[in-house]
Amino acid sequence: MVKLKKYLVSTQIKETWPENKNNHIIFSSIAPLQKFPDKDFPYKKFNINNKYWTPQRVAKDFKYIENLYEKTLLKLSSNLNDIHKTNYSKKFWRILIGPWLFNFIFFSFDRWKNITTTLNKFKIDKVKILNLNKNLLTPYEGEDFIIVSGKDLWNQYIYQTICLDLLPRKKIDYINYNTKKQIETDISSLNQGTKKPNSIKLIIFNFFNFFKKTKYKYLIYRIYTGAIKEIKLSLKLGQFPLLFIPKEKYKKNKNINYNIRKKLNKLVKPKNKFENFISKIIQNQVPKVFLENFDDLKNFSSKSNLPQNPKKILTANALWHDSFFMYHTAKLAEKRSKIIYAQHGGAYGISKYSWPEKHEKKISDKYLTWGWKGSKSEKKIKSFFLLTKPIKYDWDEKKEKLLVLLRFRQRYIQSPETESCCDLYSEYLKYWSKVLTNLDENIKKNVVLRLKYKNLNPKSIDFFSNLEKNFTFDSSKSYYDSCMRSRLLITNTTNTGFLEAIASNVPIMCIINKSNIPFRKSAQGIFNLLEKNKIIFYNPEKAAKYINFLWKDNVKSWWFKKETQLAIEEFKKNFAKPNKNIIGAISQEINKL
Repeated sequence: MVKLKKYLVSTQIKETWPENKNNHIIFSSIAPLQKFPDKDFPYKKFNINNKYWTPQRVAKDFKYIENLYEKTLLKLSSNLNDIHKTNYSKKFWRILIGPWLFNFIFFSFDRWKNITTTLNKFKIDKVKILNLNKNLLTPYEGEDFIIVSGKDLWNQYIYQTICLDLLPRKKIDYINYNTKKQIETDISSLNQGTKKPNSIKLIIFNFFNFFKKTKYKYLIYRIYTGAIKEIKLSLKLGQFPLLFIPKEKYKKNKNINYNIRKKLNKLVKPKNKFENFISKIIQNQVPKVFLENFDDLKNFSSKSNLPQNPKKILTANALWHDSFFMYHTAKLAEKRSKIIYAQHGGAYGISKYSWPEKHEKKISDKYLTWGWKGSKSEKKIKSFFLLTKPIKYDWDEKKEKLLVLLRFRQRYIQSPETESCCDLYSEYLKYWSKVLTNLDENIKKNVVLRLKYKNLNPKSIDFFSNLEKNFTFDSSKSYYDSCMRSRLLITNTTNTGFLEAIASNVPIMCIINKSNIPFRKSAQGIFNLLEKNKIIFYNPEKAAKYINFLWKDNVKSWWFKKETQLAIEEFKKNFAKPNKNIIGAISQEINKL
């Protein structure tokens, strides 16, 4: 009789699952499961490791991750200067490689904790290791890294490398695997959820590229206002807009240079097993444009139709993954061009921990928020205005829809901030189910579940298979059109949609799992005010009960109640401050620095 074994599984790649369905699977996280196992799940014996992150662990562990990041950044910057025979400042390298480096360390730490906590809790007999071609897993630039790090193959590589460090060889089964084929499969799915400019937009974008921009005083790119306002701002400043930057022609196909990468050995002296793991694996994970293809960045910067000596650089989200634009900006910062960075989403100034916010403030000379203020020592932070366009909401009593704004599922944690780490998607859906199931029947039939992107399949988020069969999904319309058709909006996060609705006085309710999504102290007083006026709820059943009360003819009276409007105004002033002349306000702010 064959002895059944416990297999450790960390991704959806089926070759890493046991062939014998009678074996016991131990999932290191919930990520390998497309949906929660039901009666048809072929493996009857399984366990799912508990999530690692809690708000308390975020507070503690991110101090450690930030410290490791800063030490690694300092050493890697020095090494890259030596390799490329340059003398760039730490700020230059922070702008260029910072987001990739921090995310790489954070993602690796998250996967490390999933494995170590699993091994501490369960006895593991076997783990399947794929024979992967590591050369094919080295990203070309930052954009490639953030894409592949959300896919199974990259995560399998990280997980199994951790297992090789921690498990005895007798527990390892090696499996032949076609790495290239899986990469092609991943590439074919990359367009899911992305927005591509339509043909008319492309014509307009390319039209403006015919005008020479190398001597422009300002470099303005992706400022979060939308293309029309970006055009208006550029024209107001006496130049044509920069809406699209072609870079494909600068990309060259070069082989991995192992001699160069060996110079990155032991970037920091390891103090524990995790740091030893990072020091080994990072050599293969540094994007090629930072090493072998560095000339691609240099050629792009010097030969592209971009401002070459602007006084000011204004952007909102272009310095995260676009390594080409990041290099050009870093070069200009070395020449003393000033960086004005603008907030580009919700939760900034609200979330208890947000590394993206910390990073953006650190690399900028001026940081424009949507209303909140920094500490007394943060002189560069400017309380500014919401950059997105307002929603013109029409109060029509005949509106029947309850619009539910859903998050989309990222199976592998990819954002270094409290909500993404702590609010596990399965917990998130269970919380939402308590709201939806407690609604009156006449409301349930008018519920519309809206995903962020039009082409996301509801099955990709319906983890417990109880949403699609009971409610209507519709993401075909724009967010603004969806709002116009709805009597009330509900969400579970203080994201951009919530802030836009509040700023435009669109009736919205936020129902938050407070144990997973804590606020920072500076925001707590305003959220207490929202809770008092029933705009924020921390109990899903109570929220559903209040929606039932409001639904027939009380939404408008609640929303325009004096106390409710005062609470809304207070929130707007601090986190979603509207401005009807946002172009004029931005123009003035640029000229002040």
